[in-house]
Amino acid sequence: MTAPTIQTEQIVHKGEARIALLFPYEAQLVAQVRPLPGVRWSRSRKCWHLPATEEAIGVLTNRFADTIAWSGSLKPFFRTGLPPVSFDKADIHPHSTAAQGRPRHKVDITPLPNLGRVQVLWIGGKLAVALPYNADDVAFLKTLAQSFWHKEQRCWVMKACKRNAEQLEARFGNCIPDNIRPLLAAKAQSIQNESELADLCECKTDGQWLQLRFPWKADTLAVVKQVTGRRFSKNAGCWMIPNDEVLVHELASRLEPLNIKLVFNGQRLNQPLKRQDWRSRQKHLLKNTETALENLLYAYTDLMIGMRYSWATIKGYTHCFRVFAEHFGVNTVETISKSEVQRYCNNLSKGDIALSTLNQHINAIKFYYEKVLGQPRTVYDLKRPRKEEKLPSVLSTGELRRLFGQITNLKHQCMVYIAYSAGLRVSEVCNLRVSDIDSERMLIHIACSKGRKDRMVPLSKSLLGLLRQYYLSYKPEKWLFEGQFSGEPYAVRSLQTIFCRAKEQAGIRKAVSFHTLRHSYATHLLESGTDVRLIQELLGHRDIKTTLRYTHVSQRTIQRIRSPLDALFTEKYDKKREKGRYK
Repeated sequence: MTAPTIQTEQIVHKGEARIALLFPYEAQLVAQVRPLPGVRWSRSRKCWHLPATEEAIGVLTNRFADTIAWSGSLKPFFRTGLPPVSFDKADIHPHSTAAQGRPRHKVDITPLPNLGRVQVLWIGGKLAVALPYNADDVAFLKTLAQSFWHKEQRCWVMKACKRNAEQLEARFGNCIPDNIRPLLAAKAQSIQNESELADLCECKTDGQWLQLRFPWKADTLAVVKQVTGRRFSKNAGCWMIPNDEVLVHELASRLEPLNIKLVFNGQRLNQPLKRQDWRSRQKHLLKNTETALENLLYAYTDLMIGMRYSWATIKGYTHCFRVFAEHFGVNTVETISKSEVQRYCNNLSKGDIALSTLNQHINAIKFYYEKVLGQPRTVYDLKRPRKEEKLPSVLSTGELRRLFGQITNLKHQCMVYIAYSAGLRVSEVCNLRVSDIDSERMLIHIACSKGRKDRMVPLSKSLLGLLRQYYLSYKPEKWLFEGQFSGEPYAVRSLQTIFCRAKEQAGIRKAVSFHTLRHSYATHLLESGTDVRLIQELLGHRDIKTTLRYTHVSQRTIQRIRSPLDALFTEKYDKKREKGRYK
C-alpha cells in the first residue's frame, strides 16, 4: 500500500520558523513522524510541525524521500547547486517575530516582505495583506469582513472569502496571486455545502449531551436558542443540547423552513414532531443501559405504565431506582435488608438534596419492593424526613397588573389569564381542548388532571371575549393552545419561560413561578369571602388541609390581628389625652 504524500508549509509558531507536515491520518505514518527531532502537534492548525533547520530538513528528506512534497515557499531555502538537505539561512527574513522578541498573536502569520504597494498571501485559511500606510486604504480595509490589524506582524488579516478578494482587486488592481484563487473557490464551495447541513453528534465525554454544529446565521441561532436546556460550550466550540429524541426531532422540524437539514449519525431527521407512544418512551428511557440492569428497569417501568402513572412520575422513579440498583448491584437488590435500605436513605439525606427529592427516592424504592416484588408494606416501612411546611408565594393585584401588562402576544395573554382566572396548573392550561370551553354554561372542563381527576371551574366573563378573538385569529382544531406544530399541545416549558420573562420585565423580585398564579387565585378568593370548602373543590384538592394553607397568607385573615406594639402606643396616647395634653 502506497503511503500518502506529505505536504509541507512554512509557518511561524511562537515566533519561531517551523515546517508544517500536512497529511491524512494514518497510524503508521504518525508513528514515523513522532520520533523526529523537535516535532510537536499543533491543536490550532491540526498538524505536526518541526523546526525549520538544516538538521530537520535533512532528516525529513532521508526518511520520507519518496512521499514528501516541498512547497514553493520552502524552495528558496535551498541553495542552487547544492543537495536539498543544505538549508539556506541567508534567505530567512531578518525581521521575524522571534528576532524582535514580540509576543505572538493567536493567528500565525508569516512575516510578509513588502514587494510593491500591496501583497496578499494565504496563511492559515485567512488572507494576509501588507501595504504601505495610507489613511484611505486603512479606512477601506476596516470595512472588509472580519478584518483586523495584526500588531506583531504589522499587516492586515481578514476572512478568506470571495467578496473580500473582489473588493481588494477593485481597489488595488490584480493583487490576488494565481495560487490563492483555487483556494478561495474551494473554500466558497465548502461553505455552500456546509450551509445546507447541521451536524449533530453524541458528546464523547458525556452521553447525556449532543454536540450541534451549524452554519452561523441569525435566524438559525434564534432557532437553536429555543431548544430547552441548550447551552454553549466554549471548550468544544459548539452548542450542546440534551440527548433527547423529542428535542432532536423538534429541532429538525424547526430548521426545515430555513432549508437546513439536520444530520444525526449520518441520518437526516427533518420530520414533523410526533407524539411518542409508551413503547417508544420506555425504549428511550432505558437506552444505553447494560443488559442485566435493563431487564430490571424494564419490569419496573412496565408495571408503572400498566398502572397508568404519569410520564413525569415514571421518569423520576426510574432515575431514583436506577441509582439505587447501581449502588447495591443488580443481583443483590432483592436480598438486601431493611436496615441497609434505611442506611442508604440516611446517606442520601447527608448530601445536598431537597426533602421532596429524598421522598421521591424513598417512594421509588418502596414501589419496587411493594408493587413489583409484592412484599408486604411493613417490611419496607422506611423512616421519612419531617415534612416542610412552606407557605405559598402570592402576587398582589398590583403585581399581577404589571405582570399581565408585559405580555402582548394574544395567545400568551389567553394562556396566562385563564390560568389565573380559574386557578389552573401549567399542564392543565397546555392540555385544554377546544371542546373543554363551555361558553353557554360559562364553565371550563378540566379533564384527567393531577390524580386523574376531572373537575369543573367557572369561565371568566372578561376572558370570554379574549378567547373568541383568539379563536378567530388562530383557529385551533383539537388543542385550544397549539404548539409550533399542528396537532400538538403547547409546550409546558415554553409557557413557563414566557411567565419568567414577563416577571423580570415587570420588576417582580419575589421567588415566584407559573404555579404562583394558582396560589394567587386561591388566596384572592379567600380574601373576597369565598368559603374554603368551595375553594377546595375549585382547586381539586383531595384534603382540606392543603387548601387551608392559604389562610396563613390571606391578607384579610392576617389584618384582623392587632399587633401588641400598636396597642401599647395607642394606650399611652389615650392616657395622655385624658390628662388634657392632647385634644
